Amino acid sequence: MKKAVFLLLVLSSALYFVQHSWFSATDTAQSLTKLNNDLKEMATSPHKDLYQEEIQKLAFRLQQEPYVQLNQRYSRKILTAVQTKNKTEELVQVVPNDLKSEVVNEESLKYTIQRTEQLSGSFQQAKIYATVNSRDKGVLKLLCREIQEQYSGYNSLVICLYRATETGIALAKGNNVQYSEQDIINTWLVFYSYHPVEGDYFDGEPGKYLKM
Repeated sequence: MKKAVFLLLVLSSALYFVQHSWFSATDTAQSLTKLNNDLKEMATSPHKDLYQEEIQKLAFRLQQEPYVQLNQRYSRKILTAVQTKNKTEELVQVVPNDLKSEVVNEESLKYTIQRTEQLSGSFQQAKIYATVNSRDKGVLKLLCREIQEQYSGYNSLVICLYRATETGIALAKGNNVQYSEQDIINTWLVFYSYHPVEGDYFDGEPGKYLKM
């Protein structure tokens, strides 16, 4: 009888150990999976989130509630000083067959990178703000891809292009000035973002949602 009781206790202990180990392993695997998924989501923001950040910053200047100034969430680490390293570059207009440009001429496209920012965190994410002398969407799309190649070391990239006007330069530099809705709509030409999973996204009318 004692032997039978002893064997029963041994079997019960073994069964408890196996069940406990299995559940622990399962919980650990689930935790690791969740952690990996969270890290992937943290690594880069999708296009819509990146675009929403820019809309919210501009809407704050229009004093539209309930938006807040998202600049405070990031350490605004400047990658290039505008005063010393601001560089006007030229890109010859080359329109491939798959891009139909409404305006094609022999003039060079001139653009100036007014400001660059690196978002805080361990992942390589940057924002480029530039002014440009063209409004042709086909050419501006080529320009965005050209800039994206220049900053290919970043996992996630946002490019905002503005007209080369007084308002456009002020917006690109992030000057703390209040602008009218129409000024922003007329001046903000392009929102472009590159995401390693979703690829690239181009919006040639980024100010349209400010009307909503």
